[in-house]
Amino acid sequence: MGKNAKYKKSQKRGFFDYVGIYLKGACMGAADVVPGVSGGTIALIVRVYIELVDSLRAIFSKELLHIFKRGGFRRYWQAIHGGFLLALLAGIVSAILLLAGVILHLVEHYPVRVWSFFFGLVVASIFLVLWRISKWRWFTPIFVILGIVAGYFIVTSPVVSMPDTTLYYFLSGVIAVCAMILPGISGSFILLLLGKYTLVMTAVHTLNVGVLLPFALGALVGLLCFAHLLSWLLHHYPNPTLALLAGLMGGTILRIWPWRETSVMAEPHLGLAIVLMVVGACTALVLGWMAARRK
Repeated sequence: MGKNAKYKKSQKRGFFDYVGIYLKGACMGAADVVPGVSGGTIALIVRVYIELVDSLRAIFSKELLHIFKRGGFRRYWQAIHGGFLLALLAGIVSAILLLAGVILHLVEHYPVRVWSFFFGLVVASIFLVLWRISKWRWFTPIFVILGIVAGYFIVTSPVVSMPDTTLYYFLSGVIAVCAMILPGISGSFILLLLGKYTLVMTAVHTLNVGVLLPFALGALVGLLCFAHLLSWLLHHYPNPTLALLAGLMGGTILRIWPWRETSVMAEPHLGLAIVLMVVGACTALVLGWMAARRK
């Protein structure tokens, strides 16, 4: 891929295209609220992941700053796919604001059913990502294994304690958003490990600006920096990177196993849980199929 290939003029999109992008963002936002489920996984399924990473990387790139100086804001906005970013971000933010309370209620009162749905969704997503690897080489499975090991290490890490200060809210945002953009690693779960999940979710629900502002600034900084690395990997080493991401999803799936704290045989609604797993898997497959058809 040429140096400026990913900075080409934004493709023409109509109103309903942006509605579709908004809905994809809403799915990502809803997933990010659940500890253990990643919005990045949804982005990969619905095939907005690479464009998202590229657009974020482009915002402060030297090439596009040059475009801004020569052609003004309009050309810059087109080059970063600004309409795509705005629609996707609007979907993510609105879903988090509107669904945070509902999803937290469901996770608290119907944990096995919620985890069953998302477990099925993530398992199907892993196969969808592996399917997108265009050429398997002898070392491709090694990257899958590395991803599994890294994911397992993350989900089995002990919870750490961070002070409740503005600086640590900022750092929590940086760390959580780097996880959020990676498939398989949930930003919400990273917040749990940092001991900040309840604080941030409560702040979202109550619009506590003292917590949300430094956290959002940290998330913005982390997102822009980490997007550069991911974009480079996806364009220079796409197949090993997809293999690593699929492994990462597989390694972290332990976190959303529905019966982590109870026995499968003791589950009074086992049949329903299995049905929800199948529904989750079918949801991922349908979303992936619909996204592939639009490409």
